[in-house]
Amino acid sequence: MVPSEESKPGKDKPVKRALVTMCANCNRVKLGSAGWWDLPVPDTMQRQLRITHSICPDCTQKLYPEIWRDIEEDND
Repeated sequence: MVPSEESKPGKDKPVKRALVTMCANCNRVKLGSAGWWDLPVPDTMQRQLRITHSICPDCTQKLYPEIWRDIEEDND
């Protein structure tokens, strides 16, 4: 998670909110180099986070097998 700062109107101090990457398909959370994890993020917690979306490798393989083959070939 990458910390970021945002200011709320009427407040002098910026509010720090973490930037979290979630899979747009399965909602797994990326934890840096540790990979993708099934971590429930409650709605109340989502309001305290800045969420960005991507697609995890498992969903890429399921949803876009032709792209996955190209990625695998490039890594060989």
